[in-house]
Amino acid sequence: MEFLSTLNSFRTQALKPSTIRTAFRKTGMIPYNPKIVLDRLPQAQQAEEAPQNDPEIDSNFSDHFEPATPPPSTPQPILSGSPITPETVKSLKRKGDQLLQYMQENSLSPTLQRHMRAFAKGSIAQAHEGAQAVEDLQKTTAAEKARQARQKASKSSLQKGGVLYASKARAMVKEKKALSEAQQILRTQKALTQLLKAEETKRERLRKALCKEIRKYGREKAKAEKEKAKILRQLEEIERAEKEADRRVEIM
Repeated sequence: MEFLSTLNSFRTQALKPSTIRTAFRKTGMIPYNPKIVLDRLPQAQQAEEAPQNDPEIDSNFSDHFEPATPPPSTPQPILSGSPITPETVKSLKRKGDQLLQYMQENSLSPTLQRHMRAFAKGSIAQAHEGAQAVEDLQKTTAAEKARQARQKASKSSLQKGGVLYASKARAMVKEKKALSEAQQILRTQKALTQLLKAEETKRERLRKALCKEIRKYGREKAKAEKEKAKILRQLEEIERAEKEADRRVEIM
C-alpha cells in the first residue's frame, strides 16, 4: 500500500521530459533517423554468434546464484530421476546451478549458455519479486484484519451497564436525523395548511361582500326603475291634462 501511494512520485521523477527526449533521440525516433538502430544490427549479430562468454551476464548471474557445489569424488549425474518443480527461490537457484553445471560439463553451445544465464537471472528476479509481493500482501491482509477487529471492538458506555457499538450509534444518529427531517416536513405542511385555510377564509369573506353589493345594486336598480316608471306616468297624466285643456278651449 505504501508503494502505491508513492508510485506517482516515482513516475514523475522517472518520466522527465529530458529523459524522454534523450530516449527518442538515441533510438532514432525524434528526429527520425533509423540508421542509428540499423548500424547496430551487425554488431549485435556478431555478438550473438561469438563463442566467448559475456562477462556482464556472468557478473550479473553471480549476484543471484551461489557457486555450484563441487562434485564429489565419485562422479554422479547432475540431472537424474524425475524432475521436481522448484517452488521456492532457494530451490529455483539450486536448479539453475544444476542446469548451468550440466551445460558446462557437456560442452553445450556458448550461445545457449548465455541465454540460459539470462533466463535464470530473470527467473530469480521474478521469484524474488513474487515472494516480496506475497509477503507484502500477507502484511496488508493482517493489517486490514487488525483494523477491522479494532473497529468491531470499538464501543462506548451507554447509561448503566449498557454498551453502544459504533454501527448502532451510526444507525441511531441516522434515525434521529430522519426523525428530525420528518418533523420539519410535518411542521411545514401544518403551516401551509393554515395559510391555505386563511386564504380560503379571506376569499369567502370577499365573496360574501361581493354578493351583498350585487344584491344592494339590484335593489337600488329596481327602486330606480320604479321611480322612473312613476315619473313617466306622471308625465303622461300631465300631457293628457294639457290636451284636455286645449280641447276645451277650442270648444269654447
